[in-house]
Parts: sequence; structure tokens; C-alpha cells
Amino acid sequence: MIILLAATCGLRRGEAIALRWEDVDLAKGTITIVQSYTRGEKGHIFQEPKTTAGIRAIALPQITIDALKKQKVLLAQDKLAAGAKYNDHGLVTQTKAGCPISPCYFESRWRDMLQKSGLPRIRYHDLRHTHASLLILKDINPKIVSERLGHSSVGITLDRYSHTYGVDYKAAEELNVILETRNNTIIRA
Repeated sequence: MIILLAATCGLRRGEAIALRWEDVDLAKGTITIVQSYTRGEKGHIFQEPKTTAGIRAIALPQITIDALKKQKVLLAQDKLAAGAKYNDHGLVTQTKAGCPISPCYFESRWRDMLQKSGLPRIRYHDLRHTHASLLILKDINPKIVSERLGHSSVGITLDRYSHTYGVDYKAAEELNVILETRNNTIIRA
């Protein structure tokens, strides 16, 4: 689920770990990011995002809505199996005992999964980059991409992602279409 939230919503690792069911609206198909699980002075803590732009609502693709419904069932089974030992934090992703997932544990599992699958070794954060790059490739307004990522300005998004997937070539192709149309108009006149 943590991986899917990065790939389909652009969530940072700490945001995905800290996502609570109360911040999920399956009927509307949205999640609201209001906290992150980050390193504090004495271990990991839940805290608000660094900037106000980090607090945001994100529309969910259907694949994520379906996975969240399945996740809810799996967590209910974990809670039933653990009984009184279950420490429910209301998180979308929790350990079998209901505790937050350790970022270190998650990173270890992420590397293991990549190695077993034969995929290249990439950072978890690269899923967030892929999310943004694919949206830009599909001509989604950079302001929307910026809001999904929780960037404080669209400039940050454009600086990081506008070079991806040949966007410059697309601009040149579009300019060529405009100039050819104008050139044909001038020649006919």
C-alpha cells in the first residue's frame, strides 16, 4: 500500500506511513494529507507537513480506491487475530499489531522486493518522481501536479520535472505545427 500511494498519488514515504483512515474518503475518492511520520529527537513521531502546501487533498485513481478497500479488510483481520494486543493507530498501513511501520523496516523490505523481482535498484522516492513525470508527460497542468506533490510552488515542480520524457521535443513539435499552419496561410494569401 505504501508503494501504491507513492506511485499513484505521489506521497512521500512519511506521508504514506502516516495516512489515517479518517483522512480517506472512499466515496469521494480522495485522501487528505495532514501529517507525516518523521524522525524526531527520540525516535519517529507524527507531525504536520513542513509547509502549508503539504496539507492537501488528492484525488485517487480507481486502482488505489480498490486497493484501499482490500487494505481495510486485511487490517480488520489483523486486528481480530491480534485481539487485545492490537494497538490501533487508525493508520492505513500498520504492523500486524497495529503500530506504525518503521521507515527503516520499510526501506529494508523495499530493497528486498526490488532484488527478488529483478527490478533495478531505485529509491522509494523515485516512485514519487515517476508519478510526477508521468502526469507531466500526459499534459496534466503543472499546477495540479504541484498540488498533488505538496510543493510550495509550481516553480519547484517545473524545475524538477519539466525536462522529463522529451517535453521539450513536444514543445518543438507543437511550435512546428503552429508555424506550418501560419506559413500555409501566408502562401495562400
